[in-house]
Amino acid sequence: MSQTHLGKSIYSLKIKIKNMTIGDETFQKILVSQIKEMNGALARQKTLYELLGEERPHSITNSGHIYIFDKNVLMKVASLIPRFRYDELKLPIYLYVDLNVPDQYYINNELQAEVFKKLGNLGDGYQFRDGKLWIPRSIGRQIHRQYPTILQYFWLP
Repeated sequence: MSQTHLGKSIYSLKIKIKNMTIGDETFQKILVSQIKEMNGALARQKTLYELLGEERPHSITNSGHIYIFDKNVLMKVASLIPRFRYDELKLPIYLYVDLNVPDQYYINNELQAEVFKKLGNLGDGYQFRDGKLWIPRSIGRQIHRQYPTILQYFWLP
């Protein structure tokens, strides 16, 4: 039986825990519950314009906690796009994690994808197509480490 991990393809949805077998339906409920818990840390998106206007740029997470943005990073992001687009860019940028795609994340907003590509110095090989920019997970993690307050992982069930 293959092991089941978040972020990996799921080959078997039947696992044993202390002599108890968990079937597909129960496993799915547990997985969805864990994903909801992880997504509780997601900050509600605000526009770059709103965040730059705040003395202490912040948002509220889905679980009700305060989420602080790094003002220096916001200024860097502001330097990457024209001012008239500040009210279009919503932050944080969500890197969508699809458990059925083990080696890539995606961004589903073209302006966010443009900013992400500029932050990571990604070339024209990475194109926004069919409403998504697909990114190798290794690159996504690397850029996330550099800009943790403006990038968040959004787990899909």
